[in-house]
Amino acid sequence: MKDGAPDFSAMTAAALNDWYEEAVGYRPQVDDPTMSDDTLRSLCIGYAEEAAMHDPHAICRKWVRRIGLGFHPDTRGIDYSPKMDAEQIGEYDADMGRLFDVAEDPYECAVMAMADAGLC
Repeated sequence: MKDGAPDFSAMTAAALNDWYEEAVGYRPQVDDPTMSDDTLRSLCIGYAEEAAMHDPHAICRKWVRRIGLGFHPDTRGIDYSPKMDAEQIGEYDADMGRLFDVAEDPYECAVMAMADAGLC
């Protein structure tokens, strides 16, 4: 998984239920005893990915890993060199839009992500 999320493929069903209960507040296989372990893994992955989309620090860490020290929330995807492809530009611009929607201070998040990566 990305951005420090657990490796759900290596976790047992009990650990997955524990993780989901801590994150969401209930144990999926207790509410639905017929749920397969694969369905439980998919549920956990989906929740973690959705949560990361709204976590400003996860958004910044993602782009610091891809771009490095040159990452800046005000820079448009098309302006990075070497150029991103159209899909990456769309992903980057969507992430920056979300970053500005959810972060109290997007610039502080960017600096923190760089510090976490050992870049400053």
